[in-house]
This record gives sequence, C-alpha cells and structure tokens, in this order.
Amino acid sequence: MTLRHTFFFLVLLLFSCKNETKTNVVTENISEVAFKSFFDQNIIPEIVQLDNLYNSEFEKWSEFLSFSELLNETYNEDTNHRILISSLNDQLENIKIDEIPDPFNTPPIIGRTKVLKTFVEKISLSDETEFNTEEYKDDIKKIILSFNALAYQLNVRVKEINL
Repeated sequence: MTLRHTFFFLVLLLFSCKNETKTNVVTENISEVAFKSFFDQNIIPEIVQLDNLYNSEFEKWSEFLSFSELLNETYNEDTNHRILISSLNDQLENIKIDEIPDPFNTPPIIGRTKVLKTFVEKISLSDETEFNTEEYKDDIKKIILSFNALAYQLNVRVKEINL
C-alpha cells in the first residue's frame, strides 16, 4: 500500500511541475513584446520635435530634454517595451511640476505635463497580461499624443518669448 501511494504522489508531482513550466514559458513570451511593434502597426503618430532654433531656451529645462530624447529613442527601438516604459516613468519622476523653469512655467505647459505624467504612470502600472489589448495600445498612443501636445506648447512658448 505505501509503495503505491508513494508512486502515485511522485507521478502527481511530476505532472504538476510539467504544467507549471508551460505557464512560465507563455508568460515570458508575453513580456517580451517589442515596443517598436506598436509603431509598425501605424497606430502611433509621429513625435513632434522641439524647434532647433530655440535649443538654448529648451536647455533651461534639462529634465524635459532628457525625457524627450528617451522617448525619441524608444520610438525607434526594437527592445522590450516594459523596460522602456519603466525608463520613461523614471525619467518623468525627475520632472517636478513646481520646478518647471520660468519661461515654461505656464498653465498650458503645466497642465500638459501633468497629463503626460498621468498616462506614463498608468501604462507603467499595467499588468503583463494587458500588453496585447486594445486599451494598452490606446494608452501608448495617448502617451505620444500628450507628449506632442506638450512639445507643441513648448514650441509656441519659445516663439512668444523670442518675438
């Protein structure tokens, strides 16, 4: 009797471990979705660039320039998007709303910065099972659109200052 029970438990243990391994493989494949794959599907608009004529003005807000450079790199990368989203979120944490430099410390820019921070934070909290959903793709699009709105306002502001 004891030998039968032992054999039965060993077989049960063997099959339960086998199923566990399959689950882990599926999870790893989901988490390695490349960020560029979202851009290849033409769901994301082009990123608005800051006007090069006013680089000296934009340099006053170095935290935003760092974020902008990282976002542009992300747009062209073909690596794990979870790492890139995490990097964008970390970079945005360096941007403090109450420390936006004087020429850019205006309500339109403050508001758009808050919106951008909200969308990046939301997507950084997404679960790996959501990576292939339409809502997740829409959230990536919202990050780019909110960045574009902020970059547009920054371009408008530097032109106002330099008139």
